[in-house]
Amino acid sequence: MISSSNLEKKVVVLGLDGATFNIIRPMIDEGRLKNFSKLIERGSSGNLISTILPLSSVAWSSFASGRNPAKHGMYDFSKRVDGSYDYAPVTSLDRGAKAIWEYASDAGKKCLIVNVPLTYPPEKVNGVMISGFPYPESRRDFAWPREVIDEIKNELGITSILKPNPQFLKEGDERRIAVEVNEITRNQTEILKYYLRKKEEAWNLVVSVFDATDVVSHFFWHHIDPNHPKYDPVKAKLYGPLLYDVYEQLDLAVGEILSVLDPSDNVFVISDHGFGPVYYAVYMNNWLIDNNYLKLKRTTGTRFRKGLFDVGLTSEFLFNAVKKLHIVDTKTNTYSKDSKKVALAKKLTLSTDDIDWDETLAYASGNYGPIYANLKGREPNGKVERGNEYENLIAELVGKLKQVRDPKNGRPLFDLIYTKDRIYSGQFYDSAPDILYFDSTWLNYPLRVFEFGSRKLLAPNPIYTGAHRMEGVFMGAGPEITHKIYMNMNLIDLAPTILHMIGLPVPTDMDGKVLTEVFDTTSEFASRKVDYYDESKATSIREITQKVLRSSKMRI
Repeated sequence: MISSSNLEKKVVVLGLDGATFNIIRPMIDEGRLKNFSKLIERGSSGNLISTILPLSSVAWSSFASGRNPAKHGMYDFSKRVDGSYDYAPVTSLDRGAKAIWEYASDAGKKCLIVNVPLTYPPEKVNGVMISGFPYPESRRDFAWPREVIDEIKNELGITSILKPNPQFLKEGDERRIAVEVNEITRNQTEILKYYLRKKEEAWNLVVSVFDATDVVSHFFWHHIDPNHPKYDPVKAKLYGPLLYDVYEQLDLAVGEILSVLDPSDNVFVISDHGFGPVYYAVYMNNWLIDNNYLKLKRTTGTRFRKGLFDVGLTSEFLFNAVKKLHIVDTKTNTYSKDSKKVALAKKLTLSTDDIDWDETLAYASGNYGPIYANLKGREPNGKVERGNEYENLIAELVGKLKQVRDPKNGRPLFDLIYTKDRIYSGQFYDSAPDILYFDSTWLNYPLRVFEFGSRKLLAPNPIYTGAHRMEGVFMGAGPEITHKIYMNMNLIDLAPTILHMIGLPVPTDMDGKVLTEVFDTTSEFASRKVDYYDESKATSIREITQKVLRSSKMRI
């Protein structure tokens, strides 16, 4: 029999965006990160395998829904505008699958959701939601209920926990950015402690994501990697310790949050992906042009921009010039859709606006540079017929991608190549990229917004010195969690696991599985049968939950 007391326990998920054991384990060995160390010592831990692509927008959406991207529709931070080749930012309204907090809220469970990426605009949960990155800083509608914004301002003096966007990081800005992200970590911790201490709130599900590790890993990694092309030993001594300090501040934050939880609560500390160095940017549209898959317009404007491109006036050149001249600050999102700087740059530099779509067979667009066929019925000026023509084109592209060599060392540049049918399945399958390709060293990274950033196939990465890896972090502890280390799990497994832990059935169309291996063998979670249901035939999650609880002799 399942006791009612079990259902009163909280499941608390603390996300550390981009955290990696490559940083955490050596720091623990040095006697640092004592709270992470305690979690590992008394619970389960291991690699948490991310999504393809390992992007925060994709990964956190898969975490929340327990589904692959073709079932929730998030493939990047932007989506193509219907009927055009333009892109617009995605929001929570674009997630085409329900999140765990929606299932929990529908079943009457209380939810506290703070700073999870892609939750703007905030959803009307049964509880509190404070949206995560990205959202417009000028708006004051990033929380549900709306009065939460005034509450945290009046009670805590906090107005925002939105992370900085230091694309234009300048020499010496590292210290200021580190101070800023650590302050955001402390503010977020205070918000969580404030709501967790509210005696009138019996939270069932708490999910909060800290951004600091992602920010500093993207921009500080060259300070801790002696092999990095941008490594400078003098600067490394000044700024390298800042990255480790950010991890220590997060370790302290987790310790503070654990101190206000009940001993009966179960806690997961996770990351959506890992991190490591990135050395070079990859510009695949140059390769597509050279191999006659992508054609440029023959207009006077395009010819003019192509001429400038050929002599080195590229978007990457302008980016670096702006950065050196200190024209913008580290929070300016220059590459937003309505940016005047973007409009000016497009008049001078080659961009996707210069593509002749009527003659183009394939193009690369977005983070990691996935390749899309210019497909009839999907793209507005599609040239490739569905069926044999499409399949032959994809096979040809895959074959040629295998032959691309790294100009530095002659090794195959892309040794991990996938067609969409190997990765995705679901209602949003058609809009998925057609080919995804990776360098397994992850040192070469196709950049979003720089589709024509350089004349070369490979050039020094103009923005990031660190980039994502597939291996994220999992640390779980609590009275129901067993002790195991060096496990391998999948990010999409957490949603069904959490639903099971808070006494809810699991939709059959979730791709993830319940992680029964992390439950102690004497745990009620381990002994209780996992209940599944077909959501398409369901009338009410509350009704289904009541049925499950009655059959298990449980009470809400």
